[in-house]
Order: sequence, then structure tokens, then C-alpha cells
Amino acid sequence: MLSSFHDMRYFIVLSRSKSISEAAETLHISHQSLSKYIKNLEQRYQTTFFNRTPHLTLTETGCAMLASLQEIARIEGNLHNQLRELQESPAGTLRLGLPEGRFRIVLPTVLPQLLANYPQVKIEAEAAPAYTLQKKLLKNELDLVLIDKIYSQVPQFRTWSVMEENLYLLVSDNLLKKYFPDMYPDRLQRFQKGADLREFTEMPFVLNHPNAISRKLLDPWLAEHGVQLKSVIELAQLDVHILLTAQDYGASFCWGMYLPSVRIANKLNPHNILHVFPLADISACNQVVLASLRNRYLPSYGKAVCRLIVQSYNGAMDSLK
Repeated sequence: MLSSFHDMRYFIVLSRSKSISEAAETLHISHQSLSKYIKNLEQRYQTTFFNRTPHLTLTETGCAMLASLQEIARIEGNLHNQLRELQESPAGTLRLGLPEGRFRIVLPTVLPQLLANYPQVKIEAEAAPAYTLQKKLLKNELDLVLIDKIYSQVPQFRTWSVMEENLYLLVSDNLLKKYFPDMYPDRLQRFQKGADLREFTEMPFVLNHPNAISRKLLDPWLAEHGVQLKSVIELAQLDVHILLTAQDYGASFCWGMYLPSVRIANKLNPHNILHVFPLADISACNQVVLASLRNRYLPSYGKAVCRLIVQSYNGAMDSLK
């Protein structure tokens, strides 16, 4: 096996890079030194770990080596964190992954509280789609991720429930006046019991991408009932959906955890408030969880982050009651 921490890190960085030059830049060493490292490594094991063309990729033996090194890195990380805790020195780094929209909601709430309790802890936060976060966690590239439950159902994960959220229709006051002039405002109350999307086919919509959870719940119902929404743009960033709906760009769909952002938008623009309607005849519910590797040691500050995220969700939802 490789002889030093640097050897292991070199190999892992190379496995994620498209070229030796890119890896050398990441590692802050010369291209020549890294090429020599690969040559010596392959001579030592009498095998080829990397394909060089058309870009740098792992061979079959390279994939086997990477899997072993990732496991060693996990064990070493567990030992490091446990020793830190035994020394009663809550210091370290937590690699936290969140979807983009939730990223901008969770971090401003959680980070100040974490800093107050764990001033020596550094958070390395990354925003990415849930399926990317799942892959990064499996590769031990992240310590803790906030994802939809559907992406957490793999044997290697342990999870903590955060919340169960419903999907809502979000429409601005101006859009309702424009597309429902005969009903505005008195007869719109019936939408509070459930908005039927068949009545909104003339209205423009800001939608998520087709592989998103909301679309996987909505699209089958739309197809079954022959309903086609007028999509003007597809965006993954759900907080941006709220901003666009507030500007009358189009109606959108909003998960429960984003409702505090809707309330803030309404305070900033009381003359064109955003209306939140439950969906009629559509069962759209999503479970959000925190996940980490089952065999990875999660230090006390990692567990504290879990608690803070759960509390921030519950507090936000309680404020709407």
C-alpha cells in the first residue's frame, strides 16, 4: 500500500482530475513531480493505474486502488476525530453538502450558532443536486448531506429525519388579477381548499428540471389528466422561483421549507403578495433527511449541526402557524 498520507492524497486528487496538470495545480506541486510519482507507483505495483488519453481516467486496477484508499482515508478520519474528542478539543472540519435552494436557507441560520458553540470548527459547505450529494457521500468526499429521502435509501447511509413537506402552488396577486379577473378577489378563496391545475393552463410557470422530485410527482398527474402547463423557464434553484413569481414572471411550486422565504417576500412587497395554495387532487409530499456514512465517525460538532438544522426547520415552520 502507499507509504504516506501525501501519496494517498496524490492518488485521490488524480482520480478526480482530467489531467496531470490539473491535479498538479490542485496539489501545488510540479507536473514533473506528479508524473514521476505515477511512474514510480506503477513500477512498484507492476500495473497501470491511469489511462492518459484522451484525458486522465482510472483503469480497473486504479479503481480498486482508489476504493482501498478511500476506505483508509475514512478510517484515518474516524481516528483523528475520536482522538480530538478524547482530548476534549472540539476542533476540526465538517464537509457539509446541501441542495442549492436549501443551501441559502440553512447556512445563514446554522453557521452563526455553530460558531458560537464550536469556534474552532471549520465548515466546508458545498451546494449540488441531491443525486450528486449522494454520490459524493458514498465516495467519502462529504461528511454530512441534506437530501431528499429517496436519495438516502442505500445501505451505507444512516439518516436523521428533518421534516416532511408538502408541495404548494405559488401565485402572485398580479397574476391572479390578470388570469382570473372575474374571480378576483372574493371567489379566489376556494383555491385555499385546493388549487386545480386544470384551471391554470393559461398562466406562465417557472418549473424545476424534469428529474426533480417535484416534477416526478407532478408530471404523471399532468399527463394522466391531459394538462400541459406553460413553462417559461426551468430552474433548479427553488428560492429563485420565489423571486421570479414575486416579479410576475410566472407561477411556481414551493416546498414547505421555503414558506418562510415567501413570508419574507410578502413583507418586502405588500402590494403584490404571493398566494400559497395547496394542490387539489395531487398527493405531493417529500421527506427531507440528513445522511452520513454509517461506518464513519461523526464527531460532536457534526451531531450539533444535525440538531441545528432540524431546529431551524422546525422553528421556521412554527413561525408560520
